[in-house]
Amino acid sequence: MNIEFFRWWFRGLMELRRPELVRSLRALADQRRMSEAVQKANPKSIVHNDVLIEGWPKGQLTLMPRVRIEKGTILCLGDEQNGYGSLSIGTDTWVGQYNNFRLAANSEIVVGEGCLISQFCSLIAANHGIARNVRMRDQVTESKSGALVLADDVWLGAGCAVLPGIHIGTGAVIAANSVVTKDVPAYEVWGGVPATRLSQRE
Repeated sequence: MNIEFFRWWFRGLMELRRPELVRSLRALADQRRMSEAVQKANPKSIVHNDVLIEGWPKGQLTLMPRVRIEKGTILCLGDEQNGYGSLSIGTDTWVGQYNNFRLAANSEIVVGEGCLISQFCSLIAANHGIARNVRMRDQVTESKSGALVLADDVWLGAGCAVLPGIHIGTGAVIAANSVVTKDVPAYEVWGGVPATRLSQRE
């Protein structure tokens, strides 16, 4: 056996004496198993190993054929405290790196076919309440009536945030770093904070 390999192996073994490292490795292994299980349940789509999935299978996740979800994206389908929601992503949609999908009880996100979701976007299906007499961390989540919907052929530029209950119409384009607080009609181009109409696709 090569002496350098033995030294490397022994150093790695000694690192396992650190409890925080063992906890991190366990969490990483759990995350990898979850991604593999989701990939197995959706064999016609591609889910990167580094996608973080929380709340599955209690929260519903439907991936149609040829969906691709890239590294670092978070799919938070809910939790025990706030309940679970439903996320569906349509055929041929691409979800870029480091996006954030947030759901809670009775909330829903529907992404149509052929959409492009650039990096660092947040699609938020539920908010915390803001009652004055309750600490923010203790607020119950509130789901706005109706799903957050991206219709077919929508493009979200990098860094967009889409708020609960919003409907973005077919073929719409949202400029980078926009915050979408109102429904967006089909084929219009919106941008800004809050997002407003800039133009339309010709």
